[in-house]
Amino acid sequence: MAEVTPESLLQLMGSLGTFGVVIWLYINAQKSIKEKDCHIKDLNEKLLTAFENNARVNQSLNDTIKENTKATLSLTERVTDVLINKRQN
Repeated sequence: MAEVTPESLLQLMGSLGTFGVVIWLYINAQKSIKEKDCHIKDLNEKLLTAFENNARVNQSLNDTIKENTKATLSLTERVTDVLINKRQN
């Protein structure tokens, strides 16, 4: 059986201490990664919502432009008819 010496106990304690520090660093790194993943997920959800809202706004703008174009064409036709009728009279 191996003899336990103060030096071997110090080596064991040093190894355990180093192992403890490595485990602590690993746990903190995992916690940090998880927090960043949650933050990224939150940002992705907000960005997706912004894109969806932007698409709705663009569709509404497109519809408004179509309505204004129809109204402008109708007004142009009326003005043209009035001018033609004035020339003929």
